[in-house]
Amino acid sequence: MKSILLPLTDPETDEWATGRAIDAIVDLNAHLSTLLIDPVLLTVPVYPHYGAMTHYPLLLDQLRDEGLARQAKVKSILQDASEKRGVVLGVTDQAPSVQLSRTDGDAWSAVKDAAAVHDAVLFIRRVEASEPLDTPELLKDTLEYSGRPILVLTQDVPSKLSRRVGVAWNGSVESARAVSAALPILSNAEEVVIFSFPTSKTDANEGDRLRSYLSRHGIAAVVETRSPETSVGEALLAAAAQSGVTLLVTGGYTHSRLRQAVLGGVTRHLLARSTIPMLMAH
Repeated sequence: MKSILLPLTDPETDEWATGRAIDAIVDLNAHLSTLLIDPVLLTVPVYPHYGAMTHYPLLLDQLRDEGLARQAKVKSILQDASEKRGVVLGVTDQAPSVQLSRTDGDAWSAVKDAAAVHDAVLFIRRVEASEPLDTPELLKDTLEYSGRPILVLTQDVPSKLSRRVGVAWNGSVESARAVSAALPILSNAEEVVIFSFPTSKTDANEGDRLRSYLSRHGIAAVVETRSPETSVGEALLAAAAQSGVTLLVTGGYTHSRLRQAVLGGVTRHLLARSTIPMLMAH
C-alpha cells in the first residue's frame, strides 16, 4: 500500500487529521495525497429577490480567500512534518512523502476521481467511548462506490499499525477484497490473527481456509474461532481489543433498501464504536 488519499473537508480538524495521517504514512512508508476540499460554489446562498446577487462576487472572493488561507495553513503543517519526521514534500517516488492539492465543489466527486489512482482512502475520526459516532455520507459513498478500500483511524494511532493485524473473516466477497487490499500490510506484520465467528451462514472452518491462503504468501497467522454471545460487531471489537490488535482488516457490508444502500449491522457498529484502526473494503 504505497499511495493513500486523505480528503480534508472540515477546516476545524485539518491540523489534527493531518498530524495523524503523517504518523500513519511514516509507519507504512507510503505516499500521502492530501486533498483540501472547499465546497465554495455549493454553499453560497443566492436570494435574487433580496439583492444577494449584487454581493455574490464579493462573497465568493471572500470564501476563496479563506480557502487559500486554509491551504497555506495545511501546507505549513506538512512542511513542519517534513522537517521533523523526514517526510519528503511534493510529487516524488520517494517514501514516506506527502503532497497537497485543493479543489472547490462537491466532495464526493473530488474523492471519487482522486481515489482511482490511490491504493486506499484515509478517514480520521474522533471517537468517544461513551457515544456512538455518526458515519458521514462521504465515508459511506467512498466505501461502497469508489472501488478502493478505506483506512479509518481514530485519535489514537499506534506507533506501528502492522504490529498485530487482525482479520475479520467470514469468506464473503467483501472480506476477500479487504484481505487482498491488505496483503502488503499483512506481509509486513509482526503478527496476524484471524477472527472467525461461525454462524448459520458461515462455515466453522473458514478461518483455516484463510490461514492456508495467507501461508502461500509467506504470511503466518493464527486463527481464533469464537461463538459470539452478543452481536458479531460487539464480539469482534471485544476480541480485537483483548488480542491487542493494532489494525483490523474487515469487509464493509451494505444492504439495499428501496434502491438506497445502507450500512449493514456489523459495519455500522464498527464505524460507530471502534477505536481500533480499520482497513475496510466493499
